[in-house]
Amino acid sequence: MSVRPRPRVLAIAGALVFLACGHEQPFRPGTYGPEGPFNPSSLSRLTLNPRDDRTPAWTPDGEWIWYSAERNDRQDLDHCLGRLPAGGGARVETRCHLTLAAEDSTDVLEAPAPAADGRLAYVHVNGRIGAVTPYGGQLTVTSADGGDPQRILRLPSPPLGRRGFDRATQVRWLGGDTLVFIAELWIYVQNDLAGIRDTIETGVGIETMVLGAAVPERIPDTDWASSVSVGDTAGVLYYTLNGDSRVFRRDRATGDTATIYDFGTLGVARDVQVRAGRLVAVVGGSVTAAWDVNLGALVQNDEGGWLYWMDFPGGAPMLVSDSARFRRPALSPDGRRIVAELRGPGGSDLWLAELP
Repeated sequence: MSVRPRPRVLAIAGALVFLACGHEQPFRPGTYGPEGPFNPSSLSRLTLNPRDDRTPAWTPDGEWIWYSAERNDRQDLDHCLGRLPAGGGARVETRCHLTLAAEDSTDVLEAPAPAADGRLAYVHVNGRIGAVTPYGGQLTVTSADGGDPQRILRLPSPPLGRRGFDRATQVRWLGGDTLVFIAELWIYVQNDLAGIRDTIETGVGIETMVLGAAVPERIPDTDWASSVSVGDTAGVLYYTLNGDSRVFRRDRATGDTATIYDFGTLGVARDVQVRAGRLVAVVGGSVTAAWDVNLGALVQNDEGGWLYWMDFPGGAPMLVSDSARFRRPALSPDGRRIVAELRGPGGSDLWLAELP
């Protein structure tokens, strides 16, 4: 069946007050390993990067968290992939794009997708240092031993006969050698007289990519999708649409699509994740959606929203926090923990929420 989006617009501001910590005793010499989050509680801060930490993803065994970390020790402001213990603490692995040819560019590694066999898929975007727009990018896969990255798809991607896209995000493994991701348009807004430089990321559909194939394939009737999740049942996807409050379930084998929950007046739903009979989504907050005549696209501008979780079927949505805007939550395989970007005035950090 074909699902048509119902645009909703909602704007709510949120702020978070951080508490200061005391330092009664100085640090002593010794070995300090990954011993847990910095301030354990039901909502704990995992990263303290003065720049952005983004796009978290759990390993299938629930032991580790991969994410994208912006470096603050280099002028090129590269973003590397980092791996944290599930409970937080010191980063145990970092992967960056370090080549002589990359010294004069900004290289961003993001949207990591760890596979059960140890492979890691991610998106690599590069551009001139300080530029508003990048040169381009690629969807990449590395082997379990962290060997040389293999380009799977060049970005932007202009498939024949349908709308192309600039970036890939929310990359997931469908099993075997197949990836699924949200294809996005990146809209760059630059007005130097007004001092405005901004980037709008908006989804145009859900794509699958088989390693070794020439081009990706669009999943039918998923135009203007804003998020996608692989559930516990093989061949079943969950997704949301730009400007829409509903979460959809789709059986890839039959094409059957159904609404599994409608957040209604709570606002636009996106960033859906489903694991172990639980659903997580970002809802409402600072988000708008409208049809852009010039682009011929339903554009969703998203600055973060409220983080909800629920048991389903039959559960009611529960709010994780009413004082912070989140993006891109990652639900652990056991459905008990959420790692998400918390949007602040200086950028994004990763926070961990423990669920009942």
